Amino acid sequence: MPSEQSTSELTTRDVLLQVDRRLTLIEEDVRSLDERTDVRFDSIEEKMDTRFRASEEKMDARFRVSEEKMDARFHASEEKMDARFRASEEKTDARFRASEEKMDAWFRASEEKTDARFSVMDTRFSAIDTRFSAIDTRFSSLDTKIDTGINGLRREMNTRFYWLIGLFFAGWLSMIGTILFKS
Repeated sequence: MPSEQSTSELTTRDVLLQVDRRLTLIEEDVRSLDERTDVRFDSIEEKMDTRFRASEEKMDARFRVSEEKMDARFHASEEKMDARFRASEEKTDARFRASEEKMDAWFRASEEKTDARFSVMDTRFSAIDTRFSAIDTRFSSLDTKIDTGINGLRREMNTRFYWLIGLFFAGWLSMIGTILFKS
């Protein structure tokens, strides 16, 4: 009789050691998956930040250049208008009227050019908005991919947990059956 009890204790102890070892292996797997996921999230975040900063800097530089060009052209046209106006003051009334008419025509033309330039700038800004919407679309697709990956990891962890519980109960039932049938 004492040898039967020691055999059932060894069986129970062996089962418990196996369950403990399997739990340890599963815990190590979960930790390594968690570490890999953290590393991947960090690298994705760094890449997104770098790309966003680079595109933001490019857009700022392009905007500054176009703004400087527009200011230079505006100052040049303003200086030309001032010079023509001073020259027209010194002339006679007849010439003054004629140059005033020329100035009005030139002003209308420059106004049309300025309007055309503003429409070009509006077109460029709408193109930039389109690029931002494309970037937003990429970010949302990246979020979807990340969510899909996380859901897959969750399913895998749940499956392993259910297997562990099943193995534990099978071992426990085996131990109970051994104890019940031996006595």
